[in-house]
Amino acid sequence: MTTVRSARYTATASCSFILSFLASAALTTGIELVTGFVLDKVFHNKWWDYSKRKFNIGGYVCLLFSLIWGVLCTAVVKLTFTPIDNLIAKIPRPVGYTVLGVFIAVHLVDTVVSVSAAFGFSKRLDAIQKLGDGLHRGSDAIGEKISSGTLTMYDGLENLSKRSRRAMRRLLDAFPTMNSKRHGEALTAARQKFAQLRAYAAEKAAERKAERKRAKQEKKEQRENGN
Repeated sequence: MTTVRSARYTATASCSFILSFLASAALTTGIELVTGFVLDKVFHNKWWDYSKRKFNIGGYVCLLFSLIWGVLCTAVVKLTFTPIDNLIAKIPRPVGYTVLGVFIAVHLVDTVVSVSAAFGFSKRLDAIQKLGDGLHRGSDAIGEKISSGTLTMYDGLENLSKRSRRAMRRLLDAFPTMNSKRHGEALTAARQKFAQLRAYAAEKAAERKAERKRAKQEKKEQRENGN
C-alpha cells in the first residue's frame, strides 16, 4: 500500500511539474512575443532580436529562451511560492493592502517612466538618423559618395544633453541586440560613439591608476633614500 501511494505521489508531482513548465513556457513566450511585436511597431525598434537563433518567430521569441523561461518560472513557483504564501498570510490585512498599493504605485510610475524613456529614445534616434539621411540625399544629388555620414551622426549625439546621452547609453546597454530598420545607421553610430567613450574612460582610468602607482613608488624611494 505504501509503495502504491508513493508511486501515485511521484506521478502526481511529475505531472504537476510538467504542466507548470508547459504553462510557464507558453505564458512567458506569449508575453514576450506580443510585447516584442508591439514595441517594434510603436517605436520602430526591435528591442531584442533572436533572429540568429534556431526556431525563432520573427526574432521576437525562440525555442531556447522559451525553455529557459519555463524552467525558471517553474523553479520559482516550486521553491518560493509556499514560503511567500505563508509569509503573506501572517501580514495583517490593512498592512497588506497598504504594501500592495505601494507596489502598484511604484509599478505604474516605473511603467510611465519607461514608456517615456522609450519614446524619447526613438525620437533621438529619428533626429540622428535624419542627419545621415539628409547627407546621403545631398551626396546623391551631386553624384558623389560622402563617407562622413557617421561623423554627422556623431555630431548629432554630441549635440544631445548629457542626460539624453546617458539615457540612450543605458537603453543600449540593457538591450545589446536591439536593431531597427528605420534607425539602423543611427543605432550603429550611437554604439560606436559610446564604445569610444567607454574606451576613452578606461584609458583615463588606467592613466590615473598608473600615475597614483608612480607617485606612491616615488614617495617610497624618497623615504628609503632619506633613511
